[in-house]
Amino acid sequence: MTTKKTTTPALDYPQQLSPIVHAWILTTILDLGGHREFIHKDFFSDDQLATAIGLDKWLNCKPPLNRADILKTLRDQQQKLLNDPATFATPYNLDLTHNLDNLKALIHLSDVECALLEFTLITYNEPLLNNALDQLGAISSDQLNRILAFLLQKTPQEIQAALSSNGALARTGLMRVHHGPSLFFRGKIDLLSRNFIEAMFSHETTPYNILKDVVSKSKPTDLSLDNFGYLKTELNILVPYLQHALDHNQKGVNILIYGEPGTGKTELARTLVEHFQVAAYEVVSESIHGEGVEKGEQRLYAYLAAQNFFCNQKSLIIFDEIEDVFFDAGADGLPNFSKAWFNHILETNQIPTIWICNDTYDIDPAIIRRFDFTFHLASPPKSERKAMLESALKGKLSPNTLNTLALSKALVPAIIDRTAKVLNTIYDDVAENFDEAATTIINGTLKAQGNPEIRVAKIGGLSDIYNPAFTNTDSNLALLAERLKVFNEARICLYGASGTGKSAFAHYLADYLNKPLLIKKVSDLMDKYVGETEKQIAEAFYEATTTGAILLMDEVDSFLRDRRSAQQNYEITMVNEMLTQMEEFSGIFIATTNLMDHLDQAMLRRFDFKVKFDYLKADQAWLLFNEQCRYLGFQSVDMNLEAEFKKMTRLTPGDFAISARQAKLGVITTPEEIVTQLVKENTLKESKGTTIGFVQNK
Repeated sequence: MTTKKTTTPALDYPQQLSPIVHAWILTTILDLGGHREFIHKDFFSDDQLATAIGLDKWLNCKPPLNRADILKTLRDQQQKLLNDPATFATPYNLDLTHNLDNLKALIHLSDVECALLEFTLITYNEPLLNNALDQLGAISSDQLNRILAFLLQKTPQEIQAALSSNGALARTGLMRVHHGPSLFFRGKIDLLSRNFIEAMFSHETTPYNILKDVVSKSKPTDLSLDNFGYLKTELNILVPYLQHALDHNQKGVNILIYGEPGTGKTELARTLVEHFQVAAYEVVSESIHGEGVEKGEQRLYAYLAAQNFFCNQKSLIIFDEIEDVFFDAGADGLPNFSKAWFNHILETNQIPTIWICNDTYDIDPAIIRRFDFTFHLASPPKSERKAMLESALKGKLSPNTLNTLALSKALVPAIIDRTAKVLNTIYDDVAENFDEAATTIINGTLKAQGNPEIRVAKIGGLSDIYNPAFTNTDSNLALLAERLKVFNEARICLYGASGTGKSAFAHYLADYLNKPLLIKKVSDLMDKYVGETEKQIAEAFYEATTTGAILLMDEVDSFLRDRRSAQQNYEITMVNEMLTQMEEFSGIFIATTNLMDHLDQAMLRRFDFKVKFDYLKADQAWLLFNEQCRYLGFQSVDMNLEAEFKKMTRLTPGDFAISARQAKLGVITTPEEIVTQLVKENTLKESKGTTIGFVQNK
């Protein structure tokens, strides 16, 4: 901190105090009644203060103290100071005076507000002045107004107006009064931050330097909006709206982004800033001194200051971790200040603001309604997680590990970034076991968060090479997937023998549409208590709606049989509940069954598509065989093996999955051994006379 004390003509008072500070101390002790606490019968309450104001000769004298002599000495000092024009005419500190003049012009402070701010800043810079004010004891807000009025030669009404919540000092967050219980002077008035005080005494400070421990310049990012392509719908609203706000200086523009930690909320906000190429500032949660900005209230005042300091330039403000503002909130939803006041902030801010939080639990719904656009940022879809992994780890992961890691919904961008930070630093040391190192780091974080660890198989299975061309259906699956990309709503029944690829298609569709897949098995839905199964069915559809997931119910024939053959009432109510939920559901619902003719007829009529999955044709089986051999790393395939596939009429993709798992275990090591295994599976089904259950068209 740079300070410049002005030299003044020699007077009969201690030179370590500037004239104006000395005068204020004496006024506080003599005229405001501080002497009652300061001068006791046998001692001074503050020896350091006594020495500073020339009373040191009484410190070692024999008690009792001569109060009259002491007061006369102080009065003589005071009179000399008051008679000297330089006492109040000479600036306390030239840098402070210069910075106050600039601040006055920037945020339009009145003369009274400037005087109040200057005095309060000096009390922080002059401990002895603050000690003198402490001699007044705990004071009320009304007493504070009268004390400041007397010291600054203003009226109490002027002081009250300048310190009101409508005044510039409060509106900018620079200075505020704690109304309520009586407190010592320092406890009644707060300034914005420690750095603000230091900056105001510094040479050639700037608005940013004044705020830099509570408001920082937004950090750059390497991302672009293309990295958030999965948010196309939201960005199609957000980008033009913010652009319009910036172009037209629109007031009261506020965006709320919420979601689980690590999903990329802050990076999205910073990417938006770079897209618009404007100045941007972030309300920090940790000061430049490495200290946490503990009070959400203090961060909110820092935000107000930024709004006023930077409103003359095109800019955006990012306010992250806004839970701080609402933590331990009272009935009004806010600590220490009113909900109405916060609503007013949201309605009048001049700089568009992006507010960020992990959840909205602590935020009053009435406040949420004040945000122009609120959206939930979930973990990116699998395709995006895969792209992030590939980019961050520079394509060094094997396809199998890359695909497996990308399946985890808990793998948020922040985990990927930190994993890349470690691995790219020590690549030469872990190059030979790069996949294992990546999985270890990621699983360490997931486990600590309470999420399932990711298990990466050394050799992939059938799902890694899934292609609709490797299924034998009576419908064009590729065309169906393409149309669902446009319409995003359908009720689909997939039926056929086990292993024909029904569930695999649901996984493929979810990946193709960049949607989560919500899988519900019979064990997830059936309950022994009356009414609970219906409840589980309803909750499954609700979960799919709220998460935007494709809902897959496997083997629905197990509990949704034709009501005409129902033996118990609950069998009827289960089907009725399913019919109701299917009618109301506006997403993609997929049901699979091995026994089509067992399903309730009314439910069958509700399906938009009924797709039959049959055994693989010979040419499909041969193509799938070659693809799997390539994936398993077998170098060459004997073309004479194709003849074997023309003999097998009951092969399914599931049979190939079995051979893949056996290859993983090392039981199968050649293409010929795969064929041998497939022949066994085919023969077993032929011997049992397996048929496919479906409804015959009449």
